[in-house]
Amino acid sequence: MELNRDIEKYTNNYLSHDFEDVMAKYRSDNVLKVLNTYKPRKVLEIGCGMDSIFNYYRSFDLATVVEPSSLFFEKVKKDLNGLNNVEVFLNFFEEKVDELASKEFDFILLSCLLHEVEMPSDILRKIRNISTEKQYYMLMYQMQKVFICYGRWKAA
Repeated sequence: MELNRDIEKYTNNYLSHDFEDVMAKYRSDNVLKVLNTYKPRKVLEIGCGMDSIFNYYRSFDLATVVEPSSLFFEKVKKDLNGLNNVEVFLNFFEEKVDELASKEFDFILLSCLLHEVEMPSDILRKIRNISTEKQYYMLMYQMQKVFICYGRWKAA
């Protein structure tokens, strides 16, 4: 499967907007509230941007980050350097699904990525495929407003 997202254009666009700092703070505050409520130990973050949630949430046994932008990937590696329980992948989530399916996560975070992908239903289906009923998820997406949803997947 070939992905047609221009990740370099997205990275440059992300860095050029002042409002992104405000929105990133709003999103991370909301994510932290949910993480501190459920206290997951094995967390998957899909697309971390310039500031991974693991810079603020450290109550984990394993933190996994999948980030396709080389700039954001290098930043998260530097930020989380020295932590043994962190793994960071430079790749699109869709291309890491098979490898990630063999891992167990308590929590999957997808923050403000759906509006960037060509087929949001595809990425949601792939998240569902690696999910269990015991696992929590948090999806944040931005169309005209920021929408936040979280909970557990129901049995299919």
